[in-house]
Amino acid sequence: MKHAISYFKYRQRGDSLLEVMLAIGLIGVAALSLVGLQLASLRIQQATLRYAQAVQLVDAAAEALRADYPVSRVQTEWQARASALLPGADIHIVDKGENVSLITLRWQEAKQSTRELNQANADCPLSSSSEAIQCVSVAVAQ
Repeated sequence: MKHAISYFKYRQRGDSLLEVMLAIGLIGVAALSLVGLQLASLRIQQATLRYAQAVQLVDAAAEALRADYPVSRVQTEWQARASALLPGADIHIVDKGENVSLITLRWQEAKQSTRELNQANADCPLSSSSEAIQCVSVAVAQ
């Protein structure tokens, strides 16, 4: 009987060690998942910030056109501003006739960020590289 009691105590100590190891493993998996969620959240936040900056740039360019600034000056000045704020930025102003212009600002965005934001845009197709092209377009009536 004494032998059976010592075996039972030994088995309990082994079970406790197994339970502790399992708990540590579960905590580790949960911590790694939390870190992954934080990284995804950060990527989405950065992509959203770039999109907001692009919208503000296009809006400012539209206001400049409405204030009768020359198209070439607006294109040059806002190209410099866009290049300073957005990766691979390129701004185009196209005269559509009858005092209507179309301002399009394109920039590069990581494919993963665009997938997470779910911003499917036919005017800004995915490129063959690891980058995706995002754009904002605004029509301006002068």
